[in-house]
Amino acid sequence: MSTEQTASNLRADSTPAFTSADFLALYPQFSGEIIPAAVLDMYLEQGLRCIQQSRWHSMWKSGLSLYIAHHLTMWLLGNAPEGSNAKQVATAGLSHGAVASKSVDGVSVSYAQSSAQSDLTGWGSYKGTIFGEQFATMARIVGKGGMYVI
Repeated sequence: MSTEQTASNLRADSTPAFTSADFLALYPQFSGEIIPAAVLDMYLEQGLRCIQQSRWHSMWKSGLSLYIAHHLTMWLLGNAPEGSNAKQVATAGLSHGAVASKSVDGVSVSYAQSSAQSDLTGWGSYKGTIFGEQFATMARIVGKGGMYVI
């Protein structure tokens, strides 16, 4: 094992083939021009490095797809249209949380964190999308290790 492998959580592993076409077959809502191919490929590559089949076994494809879907959704939330000014770019990048209430005339919006999200303490942005919540739940199961049934 190399020094880099012992100093990180990454391990050399042979990963089955999984392409952007495989991902889009499972999550067609990300098809078309909504996500640039370069962005999809970037998160696909990250997912292939982070979500290893040897640890996830039969849940690998699902976990990998949820990982990618979460990051694409976060990218969309922070994306400002080309030609946006600095304020628009900055506003698009703000973290909001879930909308708890709205009002029209007073132009008021309040955000809250659900109790379900509090179960994911320490999972950072994964609390920000339903894909991330599902991924974190699965990752916690994968990370538990073996169990005995008597």
